[in-house]
Amino acid sequence: MSLGQSLVISGMGILIVVGALALLAIAIIVLSKIVGVLTGGEKKAAAAPAPAAAPAAPVNNLDEEAYAVLIAAVSEETHMPLTSFQITEIKEIG
Repeated sequence: MSLGQSLVISGMGILIVVGALALLAIAIIVLSKIVGVLTGGEKKAAAAPAPAAAPAAPVNNLDEEAYAVLIAAVSEETHMPLTSFQITEIKEIG
């Protein structure tokens, strides 16, 4: 096999791999949007009737900064506004 043929075969292999990765990326994007639409509708319907609760005072001798960080982390992970939940108890694990 000559050098030219080797380069052509290598190039074709790389193109096939890149093409397959591109198709996988597109499939993941499309599926994530479909799942987001399906689950997003359920979350909004379930979250709408919930009454808004005001944030409570810090609990278990936690300083205000740590309490604020905890509330922000929970809000970010659950994708819920700060006024839609209330932390009532904090337990240390371990």
